[in-house]
Amino acid sequence: MLKLINISFGARRFSRVLSMLVVGHLLACNSPYIPIPPPTPRFEPVDMPDGMGGLRQDWRAISGPDSRVSNARIYLYNEHLESGVIQKANPDGSYVVFPLMGQIGDFIDIYWERSDSVKSATICRILGVESQPCP
Repeated sequence: MLKLINISFGARRFSRVLSMLVVGHLLACNSPYIPIPPPTPRFEPVDMPDGMGGLRQDWRAISGPDSRVSNARIYLYNEHLESGVIQKANPDGSYVVFPLMGQIGDFIDIYWERSDSVKSATICRILGVESQPCP
């Protein structure tokens, strides 16, 4: 009878330890995902042929190196025109994206996504207004 009590006590102890490990693992794996916003690019106007012998003003988005963005797909979307550009970042995470159609004051949504499915939060910037977030 004494052996049965020890086995039962050992089994309960093992069960508690196992339960604590499982709960600890679940809590660790369910930590909240906080996406990091992409770097804010600098927008520069670029004159492009309009196809009718004239010129139209498009935009180029430029961002410096950022290791998080290395070889990621960069998405820029003009909310007003409902169009955008997708381009791959350089190995150092820098990028130059163009041509982006738009006019000063248009809202541009920006985010990136890597091949391992890690992606940034989406930020919105006002075209032509240096680093100004959308309202």
